[in-house]
Amino acid sequence: MVQRKYTACVECGESREIAAHGLCFACYHRQRRTDVRSPQYGKQTARAAYALQGRVFAMLNTTDEDERAILAVLRPYLAAVWPEWHDT
Repeated sequence: MVQRKYTACVECGESREIAAHGLCFACYHRQRRTDVRSPQYGKQTARAAYALQGRVFAMLNTTDEDERAILAVLRPYLAAVWPEWHDT
């Protein structure tokens, strides 16, 4: 079993078990959650969303005109929760 260091966290200053980069587990995981909005994450989710969008429209058997109308209605809601979203 790996022995971890107990020192002061560089973020919060509390003496805790250090996870990585001088951060305790709480601060380390907090930082990782905020890094989820990195550019690479955006590219991956955009790819997945585009694929899902195509599958959903295929299941609904929609025309191009219907797809544009649906996306026009959803656009303000998607932009509010997912700023990187854009339709292609």
